Amino acid sequence: MIEPQSGALLARICETLEQTVLYDMAAPFAQRQLKASLWTLRDLAVRMDAQPRVLSEDIADMEQVLESYAEIPAAKDALDAAGALTDVQRHLQLQACVELLEARNPTTAIRALHIRMLERERAAVSSAASDRID
Repeated sequence: MIEPQSGALLARICETLEQTVLYDMAAPFAQRQLKASLWTLRDLAVRMDAQPRVLSEDIADMEQVLESYAEIPAAKDALDAAGALTDVQRHLQLQACVELLEARNPTTAIRALHIRMLERERAAVSSAASDRID
């Protein structure tokens, strides 16, 4: 692991700027701008250290959701290959594919995935922020 981590490095840069530059600035608007910049950098520092773990969890979750839909193209391919079937048989197979899609409801699954990703990010950021405070 590379030391210091990116978040720790940004936090140290913020501390140094605050101790050496911030209060030496004469213009109040420049101080406010620097304070806002330091706040943004500190927030970014917290998120950066949490990012690799959250990203790997998000990728694993996405793979799981996508794998659950892998059999739908296979069912469609089987339907396309069954050209010799009667119209009634093709209709029944097509209906089975449609039912499979409706049962899985891709939109709902992707929305749920997005919510889980946001919750993981919030939890990681909250955890990293509480670690920084302690």
